Amino acid sequence: MIRRSVRCGSRSAITSSRFDRQYSMASTYRAVRPSETRRGLGWLTNFSPEDEGPARQLLDSLRFVSLSDVRAGLQVRLHSLIAQGKIQAPALLVSALSIEDLRLGEGRTVPPVAFESFQLDDPINVVPGSEGFVGNLIRDLVSPALVGADALLAPSTKLNELRGKRCRSIVVITDYAGSGTQLRDYAMALVRHPTLRSWRSYGLLRIHALSYAGSSQALATLQREDGPFDGVWTVETAPSFQDAPWTANQRDAIKGICARYVRRKDRKRALGFKESAGLFATDASVPNNLPLILRQAHSGWHPFFERRTVPPDLFTELGSYAPDVVLKDVATRIGQPRLSSNLGVKYMRTATDEMFLVLALLLDRSRSASELARELGKPVATVDVLLRALRSLGLVDDQGNVTSTGKKELTTGKRAPRHVSAGIEGSDAPYYPESMR
Repeated sequence: MIRRSVRCGSRSAITSSRFDRQYSMASTYRAVRPSETRRGLGWLTNFSPEDEGPARQLLDSLRFVSLSDVRAGLQVRLHSLIAQGKIQAPALLVSALSIEDLRLGEGRTVPPVAFESFQLDDPINVVPGSEGFVGNLIRDLVSPALVGADALLAPSTKLNELRGKRCRSIVVITDYAGSGTQLRDYAMALVRHPTLRSWRSYGLLRIHALSYAGSSQALATLQREDGPFDGVWTVETAPSFQDAPWTANQRDAIKGICARYVRRKDRKRALGFKESAGLFATDASVPNNLPLILRQAHSGWHPFFERRTVPPDLFTELGSYAPDVVLKDVATRIGQPRLSSNLGVKYMRTATDEMFLVLALLLDRSRSASELARELGKPVATVDVLLRALRSLGLVDDQGNVTSTGKKELTTGKRAPRHVSAGIEGSDAPYYPESMR
């Protein structure tokens, strides 16, 4: 049952006291928004007064993550997936490299094949960016000094060694998937190898994608049944124009400034790579699928990012930042105004609010854990905890459908709070005692 600690003492069906002890409550501290940083304030001066509102909304919709958070998130997620048996060990870990950066030789016209056209630990043609970060992470994960490292294989492992060690999984790792193209192309080079293709067809090998963050567009690309991946995993779902919590008018206004405030020759790139219009960046790099007005730096323009790099002063001010997600707005958007009015009241725990909202979202339509994470602004692992709690209480079944008990519980969550009075009527009139007793 979700217990609502209302003053009348009534309880609904969900008990949240034990759950709350396991659930990390959100801090009341409000982080600095991108529009409040020195660079953000300077960037906003590029716009006319009527365009400043959409520009501010765009800027404050960014998700910004430190590399230390990315590193910790990927480590925890990988070990959790292996412990749950979703990724079988031994697992070969490789960094998702761009095919264009591999040294494949001049004039090559046939698609590359892993272990033939290149080795998984070959150097690349460019200065490593996120690939270098992921490479260092993999180096540490496969270190013999770590407990359980023998279940993880380094990219230097050769094909005959994979056979000898009975490798069961290949995990292609990256920090961010904006369009999914780089991850997919690299994995295609793996499945083109006849031996790997044979192992996979017999169920002896599974290929997984693991990204700290992935946009909904990228996840749709990577999860295609005819694609090279058997499992696609993220720590969180990255925001983009496609799923940002904006109204249609707000989205049109933001797209309008993205087109008008870039040079004419750059308008085809106004929304970033393949018009994927991402809203995610780390302190190490700025993806090329962010709107160009956030990345451009030319004479007469006050830049926010310095092209594809993050200025140190910006990271110092901003740190890790996530846009505020107002639960009431989410409930209203899916047609739950009565639930919206009950969310966020002082006697409701944050975890209880989120459990009610997950029920409402699942009743509205079937949603994956990644979709729920994006709409709640929570890590996927946190949503997994919420779903496990709802399943254990019989409110959601194993397929993610709301049960009849869950529907009754959601009805309880929509009820207006009942306040109980002792029946004493107060008075503001002066009181004068008439006796000592």
